[in-house]
Amino acid sequence: TVGFGVDQVIYLKGIPNGRMAAGLLLNVDQAGDSELQYVQVAANGSYTIQLGQRHFLGAGIQIGVLQRSLSFGNLTFDQQYNGQVYDPSLPSGEQFDGNASGFRPDVGVGVNYRYQIPKRRTTLDAGLGVFHLTEPDLSFFNQGYAPVERRFSWYGLLTTKITSGVDVLGNAMWQMQGRSDEIVASAGVRLHINTTHTREVALDLLF
Repeated sequence: TVGFGVDQVIYLKGIPNGRMAAGLLLNVDQAGDSELQYVQVAANGSYTIQLGQRHFLGAGIQIGVLQRSLSFGNLTFDQQYNGQVYDPSLPSGEQFDGNASGFRPDVGVGVNYRYQIPKRRTTLDAGLGVFHLTEPDLSFFNQGYAPVERRFSWYGLLTTKITSGVDVLGNAMWQMQGRSDEIVASAGVRLHINTTHTREVALDLLF
């Protein structure tokens, strides 16, 4: 599995209480003898507005494509057994229309609320993301239907200062997709190595 992502804040002249962000995302996952591969390429964009001295509200969108593919070269099937030995020259009996689903459009949206007290290094984020709004069909059959079901992700993140060089962290996320759901939570500390503005360096230790 390989993942790559980059995001950049874009400050808007003439709009001191608003800012944009843009980014790119690439995920490639390959597994098993069939080399089943899942590819995601997406562009992200968001806009955040300051509602008050400590309150911010943001909205974002993700637009990209998905593809699923596999290789038959390493696969064996029971119909290729001739009664005595395995014979790869025999037909597999499988009727795939192709070894790739083609690239399908994929869209996600989300909202985020932030409360912050900069002098106390305190931030609280809470939000919801909804992914695969188009439910892209990744079937290997022309007449098949294998959609990626919509995924809902609720999350919360808390950071607060306890000493001049240490913060306490807490994160939680609940995701739902079809009949599956997942809960992930973590807690830990952040050790500040350099607190100079725009040159901050810190080490997070999480459980």
